[in-house]
Amino acid sequence: MLSAVRDGERAYVHVSAGSHAEPRGGGQGFERVREGLGGVALAVGATPDPVLRATAGLDVTVLYATTVRPFDEIGPRTAVLAADRADVVLVGPGRPGIAAGHVAETLVHVPHRLLVPGAADTHDEPALGRAVREFLT
Repeated sequence: MLSAVRDGERAYVHVSAGSHAEPRGGGQGFERVREGLGGVALAVGATPDPVLRATAGLDVTVLYATTVRPFDEIGPRTAVLAADRADVVLVGPGRPGIAAGHVAETLVHVPHRLLVPGAADTHDEPALGRAVREFLT
């Protein structure tokens, strides 16, 4: 947000009553929370804990970012290229199409599958877990 103010750009602020089990997202871009080879889960905003629970027991890399703007292309691309399967799950607040577009652009030269559960699914953890497990297994 500070860079947007400094550069005279707009910034999106999402306020949530949720909190994380552990402090996360101290820097810009995606932070690697868990390492795995069976795919990649991208958690954005207030979603890292539900995503970690949804992927528990799965061999997947989980990356977390506080926001998708500016979009960190290197983190997701590196994780997808290191994985055995280029299956990506993107979970975040708001309209999922915006972030999905960034992921698609980042992986334009990498054959991949992308699952973007709807915003309602992020609040229904059992549904999120089922969707993620069906997609990644």
